[in-house]
Amino acid sequence: MRTDRLHFWLLFYYLLNDFDLFLLGPYRSIYSVEADGAGMMDNSSRSQRKPDDTQRQKLLTALQYVEKIQRQMSKSLNCTPNQSVILDIAFQHARWKSEALLAVKVANLLTSLWRVRNANDSSMAENDTFLYNLVRSNVLFSPSVFGSVICFEKNQYRDYVMFCPYAFRDKNYGGAVHVKDISVGHNYLTSPETIWWREPREINLRRSSKLRKDTDIYTVRHNQTTAESRRNVSVPVVEYDADGFWTRPYFDCFGGEIWMITFLAPFFNESNQFLGVVSIDVELSSIDINQCDAQDSKEEIGDGKNGKSDRTGSTDSVKLLEFMGTHKCKKSTKCEPIPNNGFKRGSYRCTCKPGFYFPDINANLKAFNGSIIEEEYDKKMKGLQTDYNDKFHCIPCSEGCEECTDGSPCIYKEQIIPRIVLITVNGLAAMMAVMIGVMVFYFRDSKVFDVASPVFLEILLVGSVFMYSSLAAAYVGPSSLTCTIEIWLYQCGFFVVYGTIVLKIWRVSASFRVRSPRRVEVTEGMMAGRLVILFSCLVIYLLVWTLLMPPHVITNTSVLRFKKCSLGDMNYVNFCGNFILLAVALFLCFRVRNAPSAYNETRFTTWAVYNAMFVTCFVAVLRFLTANNTNSDILFATKFILIQMTATVTLLLLFLPKLVLLRKMRGKEFSRRLTEISHEPRSSIQTSNGSYLYDASSLERENEDLKEEVKRLANKVANLQSRLMKDKNKHIKSASNSLSRIRSSTNDEHCDDHTQKKMSSSPFSSFLNSRV
Repeated sequence: MRTDRLHFWLLFYYLLNDFDLFLLGPYRSIYSVEADGAGMMDNSSRSQRKPDDTQRQKLLTALQYVEKIQRQMSKSLNCTPNQSVILDIAFQHARWKSEALLAVKVANLLTSLWRVRNANDSSMAENDTFLYNLVRSNVLFSPSVFGSVICFEKNQYRDYVMFCPYAFRDKNYGGAVHVKDISVGHNYLTSPETIWWREPREINLRRSSKLRKDTDIYTVRHNQTTAESRRNVSVPVVEYDADGFWTRPYFDCFGGEIWMITFLAPFFNESNQFLGVVSIDVELSSIDINQCDAQDSKEEIGDGKNGKSDRTGSTDSVKLLEFMGTHKCKKSTKCEPIPNNGFKRGSYRCTCKPGFYFPDINANLKAFNGSIIEEEYDKKMKGLQTDYNDKFHCIPCSEGCEECTDGSPCIYKEQIIPRIVLITVNGLAAMMAVMIGVMVFYFRDSKVFDVASPVFLEILLVGSVFMYSSLAAAYVGPSSLTCTIEIWLYQCGFFVVYGTIVLKIWRVSASFRVRSPRRVEVTEGMMAGRLVILFSCLVIYLLVWTLLMPPHVITNTSVLRFKKCSLGDMNYVNFCGNFILLAVALFLCFRVRNAPSAYNETRFTTWAVYNAMFVTCFVAVLRFLTANNTNSDILFATKFILIQMTATVTLLLLFLPKLVLLRKMRGKEFSRRLTEISHEPRSSIQTSNGSYLYDASSLERENEDLKEEVKRLANKVANLQSRLMKDKNKHIKSASNSLSRIRSSTNDEHCDDHTQKKMSSSPFSSFLNSRV
C-alpha cells in the first residue's frame, strides 16, 4: 500500500514538472515528404517543391489504399488484432513533436524508476496500477494523441512473460479512454504486423554502449535525523532525435481501428539494456489530406491562425501537406482543400481559375467535387468508361475578361462604321481648311482678305488643321504615344486658332479705345511677337508635362471595359488653360462690341468665341458626369463634336462671309468688263498679253462719283483762295473794291463760272482734264 502511494506521488510530481507541455499544444511546423523518410526542408522550399513521378505514384497508391480500407470498414469488414495495414510512405513529423517529447520524458522516468528498488527487491516501476494510469495520462495530454502504450521485453516485467498496458480513445464508448493490456490475446513480441514494437526494438537492442548518460548526485535521508552520504548515480538519457522512432502510417487493428502514426521511445534497465518502449499514437483519421498545389494552399501552409477546429478538438486544423500536388483538377480549374474532411482522398474541390466560368451558371456551388473526380480518374486508369476527359473543366470567358460568371462579353467592341464616317467628315473638314488657305493666299491682295491680315488668317487655318489631326491620333487606338500626340496636336491647334483671334480682337480694341489725339498703330509684327510668346509658353508646358507626368492607358471600371487615355490632374490643367484663353477673348469681344470693323469681322469673331466657350464647358461637364458610364465610341464622338464645334464652326463664321463677299465683288467686276467689251470694243487697244487698255472717257465714266466729289472740294478750295487774296490785298483802291463788289453782286449768278475759270490753272483741274 505504501509502495502504491509512492508510485502515485511520483506520477503526480512528473505531471507537475511537465505541466508546461500541456500548455504548449501541438507544434505545427511544415516539412516536405521524403520517400525514404529522411531529410527535412523549410517552409519556403516546401512551397516550391512538387513530388516527382515516382513519389507521386507512391502517394497516389497510398491514397487509393486508404480509400479502399475505409470502404471496407464502412462495410463492417473489421480487421483482426493480428493484422495491420501499413502505408509505404513516410511523413515528416515535426508537427507532432510536442506529443513525441511526452513519450521521451516518460521513457526517461521509467529508466530512472527502474533503478529504484523497494523492500521486496522489485523495481518501483513494476506496478500495474501505476503503468495503467501513466498511459491514461499520456492519452489525456493532447487531443491529437489517440493512444499510448508501455510494452516490456519478454520476461522483464515481474513474473509476466509479456506485459503491454494500452490506453486509447474508444469510439465504441463515445470517445472515453479505454485502458487494457493488449498482450492478452496478442503476441506482440513475435507478430510481424506490430511495427510499433519490432522495428524500434531491433534498433535499440544493441545501443546500450551508445547511450548518453547523465550523472546525478543523491543525498537521501534515512530517517528523521540522519541522511546518507553523497553518492553519484549514472542514468542513461533517452533523446528525441537519437533514440526516438516514428513508424510509417498504418491502420490500427488493436482496438482503435483508425489510421495512425506512432512515436516510440525506448527505456532501459539498471544494466542499460533494452527494457521496453513508450509510444504515443497520433490519429490520422481526423487530419485532413491536402492534395492541392502549394500555391493554392498558402493559407494552409501558414501558422494555422485561419484554420478551423478539427474533430480532435484542436483549435487549428492540421493538414497533411505531404500529399500536395496529387489532385486531379483540370488546367482550367484550381484546387481548393475542403477542411475537416479527415484522412480521405478527394478532400478538395476544383473551382474555376480567373478567366473561366462554371458550365452550370445556375449551380449553387460552382465547383467540381474532388471525390467524384478521383473516382472517374480511377476508371480512366483501369480502362473503363468514364467522363473524366469530357467533364470537370471550366469554359473560357470572353476575350479580355479576368473574371466572369457566364459567356457575356466584358470588353466593349468598337463600332467601326460610325468611326469611319466621323473620321471621313473630319478629313473633309481638314481639306476644306487647306482649300480656304489656298484661296486666301491667291486672293491676298483683295480688300476682303487684305483688311483681315492674310498672314494671320493662314496661321489660324494651320492651327485648325492641327486640331483636325488630333482626331486621327485618337482613331489609331490608345497608347502612351498616341495619347501624347493627341494632346499636343489639339492644344497647339487650339492655342494657335484662338490665340490669333485674341490678338486680332486686341488690335481692334487698342485702335478703337485710344484716348489720345495721336494715332495708335498695332502692326502685324507686334501681333506676331505676342503670338510667338504665347505659343512658346504652351510648348514649354507640354514638354514639362510629357517628361514628368506623361499620359498612360487605363481600363475603365464600367460594365464593358475598354482602354482609354488617362491624363490625371493635367486634364483639369488643360481645361483651365483653354478656359482662360476663351475668357480673355470674351472680355475683348465685349470691349469692342460697338467698334466699327470692315465687313463686320468683329461680329463674326465674337460669335465664334461665344460658341467655343459654350461647347468647351459643355463637353467638360459631360465628360465629368459620364466618366464611368460611357464607352470608347462615345468618347470618340465627343472628341469629334468638340473639334467640329471649335474649329469648323469658327472657320465658317470667319471665312464664309468673306468668301461670299469676294464672290459678289468678283462677279460685279466680271459683268462690268463683259459689258465694256461688248459695247465699246473700238475705244480699247489689246496688248500683247491679251489685256485691254481703255481710253479716258471709259475711266471718267467708271469714276463718276469720285470726279463729282473732287469737283465739290475744288470749288471750296477756290472760294477759300479768293477770300484770302482779298484779305491780303487791302492797298487796292476802294473804288476798285466797290467796283468789284458791284461786279460781284451783279454777276453773282456767274460765280460758278468765274470759279471754274480760276480753277483752270489749279492742279485739280489738270487732274480732271487729264487722260489716264
